[in-house]
Amino acid sequence: MTNAFFMWIMGAGFLLFPLVGILERQWIYKNKIEADAVVVTTLMASTEEGYTYRPVFRYTVAGTVYETQYTTGDIKPKYPNGTVVRIYCHKDKPNRILVPKDKTRTIIMLIFSIIGLAFLGIAMYNTITGA
Repeated sequence: MTNAFFMWIMGAGFLLFPLVGILERQWIYKNKIEADAVVVTTLMASTEEGYTYRPVFRYTVAGTVYETQYTTGDIKPKYPNGTVVRIYCHKDKPNRILVPKDKTRTIIMLIFSIIGLAFLGIAMYNTITGA
C-alpha cells in the first residue's frame, strides 16, 4: 500500500464524518418539530484528555415525554440542570434532536473537514509527484 493511497483513504474518512453530520442536520431541519427541553441531568464520561459532559434533555412531543442524551459532548458542562433549551427534533423520530444554538457540532465538523482536505491535498501531491 502506497503512502498516497493511505492519504486518500484518510482524507475520505475525515470528510465522511462531517458529510454524515450535515446530512443528518438537514434531515432533522427538513422534518423538524420545535420543543422546549429541560436539562434533567448531565452525564460525564472519562476520556484520555479528561472528562466529557453530555446533557440529557426531557421534552414532550405530541403528548409523549422523551429523555434524550445529546450526542455532542463538551469539556465542561454547558447547561446546568433545570435549564430550558429550545431543540429541534425529527417529527417521525423525536429522539433525534439538534440544539440550534449549540455550535459545538459545527466546529467539530469544520475541524474534521480541514483535516480531511489536508490529507487529500497531501494525497494529490504524492500522486502527482509519485512520492
